[in-house]
Amino acid sequence: MAKVTVKDIKAAMEALGTYKTEYDPLIKVYCDLWEQYDVVQKRMKSTGYTSSVDGARGNPKQSYDVKQHEALRKDILAYSDRLKLNPKAMMDTPTSTTGSALEKALLSLEK
Repeated sequence: MAKVTVKDIKAAMEALGTYKTEYDPLIKVYCDLWEQYDVVQKRMKSTGYTSSVDGARGNPKQSYDVKQHEALRKDILAYSDRLKLNPKAMMDTPTSTTGSALEKALLSLEK
């Protein structure tokens, strides 16, 4: 997977009309999460995607990489929601009640 960069995320958010400079710290964390995800993904691939390891008394338990992979995936999804980078997050965005007089007039015609 290609590296997710701060520049790319900012550009995507600007294209969607959701970027604000206040989001920069969240964007950096989001990119770091993707970097960690890639590292874990490569490690899992190199081990043949082994999902369990022998635990105490020979009982199988979920491998550390699988646990980390799942946690990172959940974190990435949460950040993508906050940064409005996925379709569901965009659908949950209420329509703006502020805007130009023309926008307000057009909205009133829809009702």
